[in-house]
Amino acid sequence: MSQEPILSATDLVTRIREGQWTATESTPRHLAIIAQRNSSLNAFVEVWRDEALERAAQLDRKRASGATLGSLFGVPIGIKSNLCVTGHVCSCSSKMLANYRPTYSATVCQRLLDADAILLGRTNMDEYAMGSGTEYSIYGPTRNPHQEVGPNAVSGGYSPGGSSGGSAAAVAGGMVPIALGSDTGGSIRQPAAFCGVYGLKPTYGRVSRFGLVAYASSLDQIGPIATTPDDLELLFQVIEGPDRHDATSLSRETVQQVETKLRHKSVEQLRVGIIREHAEQDLAPTVRRALEETQAYLKSAGATLVEVSLPRQAHAIATYYLIASCEAASNLSRYDGMHFGHRANVPEQNATLEQVIAASRGEGFGAEVKRRIMLGTYALSHGYAEQYYQQATRMRQAIRLDFATAFANVDVLLGPTTPGPAFPIGAHRQDPIAMYLTDQFTVSANLAGLPAISVPIELGKLQSNESRLPVAVQFHAPPCGESRLFSVAKALHERNQTAKLGAVA
Repeated sequence: MSQEPILSATDLVTRIREGQWTATESTPRHLAIIAQRNSSLNAFVEVWRDEALERAAQLDRKRASGATLGSLFGVPIGIKSNLCVTGHVCSCSSKMLANYRPTYSATVCQRLLDADAILLGRTNMDEYAMGSGTEYSIYGPTRNPHQEVGPNAVSGGYSPGGSSGGSAAAVAGGMVPIALGSDTGGSIRQPAAFCGVYGLKPTYGRVSRFGLVAYASSLDQIGPIATTPDDLELLFQVIEGPDRHDATSLSRETVQQVETKLRHKSVEQLRVGIIREHAEQDLAPTVRRALEETQAYLKSAGATLVEVSLPRQAHAIATYYLIASCEAASNLSRYDGMHFGHRANVPEQNATLEQVIAASRGEGFGAEVKRRIMLGTYALSHGYAEQYYQQATRMRQAIRLDFATAFANVDVLLGPTTPGPAFPIGAHRQDPIAMYLTDQFTVSANLAGLPAISVPIELGKLQSNESRLPVAVQFHAPPCGESRLFSVAKALHERNQTAKLGAVA
């Protein structure tokens, strides 16, 4: 058993269904990998070992009984630490919620259990999902499983991206074949790009947000991270769908109507829009090569490439951080130490209510969370809401219009996921703006509510001075166009496999 390769979720389900493995054989293997690798990666902050083993035994008994098996039967999964699971800590990597144990499970987590998956534990993240490096966590930073080699290597390791860096590192490190993250401005796609795996931000409303601790409610979406497009699609199909607990979730009828209008297209039938404003940015050499090689492959496969413009892209970062910070200030106002969250040890007989609240929030929130709360509170304050927040909402509508105009002429949009590969841990700790700019290509999908996918690209022969860290490209699709994203990702996955064989040869 120990000599078996790390399997994808799809292959693992097949082997267990065919009787080659059992859940009680597979689960300890993944737990052993976590035990071996997590001390260096810090991808998991809590592992539910006993519960996972008991769950595996239950599933094997279910299989022996002849009952119908779920589509994720026996598959181990990592859960981001802002998703509620009954009875388990849901801390959001914050001191404010360090001891919070919800009495209910997020809809996505319940759907995983209904599909016979095994939840192995919770993964590390930036506090309240506010960050791009999984460095702002009470559990310490997560490290990217990939390392640079040669003169470009750094001793402290590289960032896995954020805020879902724990989930991406867990998948890239072979601890689990699939994991869940959340994406508010790129927090699934950017870590997936840094770690060399696939990450999907679904259409807003296709996946229920019930049980996700809110950061920015109009931007947040839960989504999958996986090593293959097939696994990504498999996990998405389990978690998507309407939910009576989430008023923003899309109905089956709405999704079906939109999907019917879009029509499925193979790669050779696609019109691919190359985003001019993204391609014109200052990109790292390997990211530029990934974009160029992807374009060349798609053209050779029969796709039609068309240059398109998204003229308001220069304003996307400012628009995103204003709206996200305003919503964060509102959502996090409930954590005051009186109703919810950490309570400071202040002698109440000598303190006012305001002093207790100020002390509790001062101790409970980290520096990045405080920074965004202050920005959002200022932008919403009397006399400034029209100048900042209302302007941002108008720009958001303009960005949506840009995408709608582009999709009138093309089927998907292609651009880079990030400006460069993973940066060294701590590189942007003293410069928050530099950290924010790593999301410059991802925030637009959240502002427009569109589905987007990050696809790792296997490059040809690298020059001696080029980075060996993973790079990726990103595709956007119209609302409910996830099937188009999976189609192009699967084609590029086959291309990557061929490129790997060529590199070995």
